Amino acid sequence: MVNSIFFDEPPFFGFDIQSGGRWYHVVGVDHWAVTDAERISPTINRHRRPRDGDTVIVWGEVREQFLIASYVGFTDGTPWYYRSLLQADELAPGVLPSVYDGLEVWVRDVLDTSERWGQSYVLPEGASLDSGFAGQEALAAGQLFTKGGVRVNLTKGVYIRNDGRYANILGGEPFGPVGQTYEQGTIRAVGYAGRLAGMQSEDGRFVEVSINEPTSIEFADGSPADLAELSPGRRIEAIGQASGTNKLLADKVTIVGTTASGPEYAAYIAGVNGDLWSVSLDGLERRQITHLAAPASARGLAEAAFSPDGQRFVFARQNRSQATLVLGDLQSGELREVLTDDGWQETDPAWSPEGSRIVFCRYRLEGAQRMDGGLWLLNLSTGATKRLLPPAREGWLTVSPRWSPDGKHMAFGQAKDMDAGERMSRLYVLSLPASSRWVLAYPLEWHWSADSTQLLCTRHTPSERCARLWIVQRDGSSATWLSVAGVHEHHGRWSPDGTAIAFLSRPEDSSGRSHLWIMRADGMRRVQLTDDRLPAASLAWSADSEALVFMKVTAGRVYDGLWILGRDGSGLRELAG
Repeated sequence: MVNSIFFDEPPFFGFDIQSGGRWYHVVGVDHWAVTDAERISPTINRHRRPRDGDTVIVWGEVREQFLIASYVGFTDGTPWYYRSLLQADELAPGVLPSVYDGLEVWVRDVLDTSERWGQSYVLPEGASLDSGFAGQEALAAGQLFTKGGVRVNLTKGVYIRNDGRYANILGGEPFGPVGQTYEQGTIRAVGYAGRLAGMQSEDGRFVEVSINEPTSIEFADGSPADLAELSPGRRIEAIGQASGTNKLLADKVTIVGTTASGPEYAAYIAGVNGDLWSVSLDGLERRQITHLAAPASARGLAEAAFSPDGQRFVFARQNRSQATLVLGDLQSGELREVLTDDGWQETDPAWSPEGSRIVFCRYRLEGAQRMDGGLWLLNLSTGATKRLLPPAREGWLTVSPRWSPDGKHMAFGQAKDMDAGERMSRLYVLSLPASSRWVLAYPLEWHWSADSTQLLCTRHTPSERCARLWIVQRDGSSATWLSVAGVHEHHGRWSPDGTAIAFLSRPEDSSGRSHLWIMRADGMRRVQLTDDRLPAASLAWSADSEALVFMKVTAGRVYDGLWILGRDGSGLRELAG
């Protein structure tokens, strides 16, 4: 293995291996399993970690140049990492590799007393299962054996959910710290001056979460949050003590995102003066929200940043050499400038996943030269600003920050104007709150994958005649070219469900207009959706990943209407002229 890097969260690691004359980039599974505030999968050996130069045994799923590992171990048979939460149908001959023999696992199954359970699980001597629990989902925990028939010796017990946490019905203490319960879901109501939050959990239960003075409230990046941030629509994770059925006294609450409310619509900027409009995706409701007084170049779908809950927007208003952030309400159209008296120019705003903070770039004018001010954070609740990163080197500017969907990372660029009108650019990732890492050279734009592990970039290197689409891991490894030869491709956008990429493409030797295409997230199965009759310029996905909204552009490169079509190319229609 070479080029190794390790994380405390999914995907946990990344490294390259060569096997059978072919190179693979190996990463861990993109999730973990938590029960009663303690992680049960994957299992990682904290006492011994593989290093560059080691020979390792890897088992997993191959996806193009990637290998999604379920097991990584040493040649002496010692496991380092493995997916320890299994499904019942995996307890069949030939499904699991022999390296799983003897490992401790958890198996999600439905409890019964049939012959199948007797074949798959071995109870401790003298133990039996109460038939009264039959039909309930259970976690069977113990040592897995694959030789002579797949079976699990239930040395750790059988756990079912009881009164808000998992209890061992074979005896012993409940799994995890006594009284500790983990819940995640969306806040639906708050009361008692914010001290009580009614949360709808991921499995549909309504959970009362009590917040006391000692309760720690923070954002996903670890920075502190105020009690007022716990408002309806916020997605949270809570850990604390169960105080009854579906009741939790929270020790820690983490705000991880927000949920959009109301009907789905497309918001777009149109007209030479920058009027902001919205239109419902069925095309029946269209209205002008406000007049932005933006320059003529500020048109299309990408010039303003819209909040995750779909209620607000922010953009940088340019007036010659001056730049000011403007915050707007998508319902009322009300606008207000922020950070106007600080002596800085603010640009490139982007929302945090929970929608209460904005990251942006700053510069100061010294004569005709822009002096970089670094990367900054604005808390909309308090009005406080915080510098995240210092200024770039002289001659360089910090540009285009993008928050990862999980709220724990920030992608941003540094750019420098070169001779002959050329521009040098570099892409970095800041893993909050630690230092930044260089990821890719010569990017033009970048967007996060839904699982926050990859970045989709438009890249144009000096040695190439046109821009191409690339995917790179957030640690900077395994930069992969997705574009085919002989085309200019740009404006790539992941689908919200992470399964597809929409983009614009035109022949390399053509100066004409681009067409809308779609491909799988791994770059395979490319399909053209529009042709010369409907050239496209800007695009966005619907929230359910089933449709694409795009701007039509004329031969004179003028925007000429907003259109929508299904991801399979069906249902093409005009939303707004």
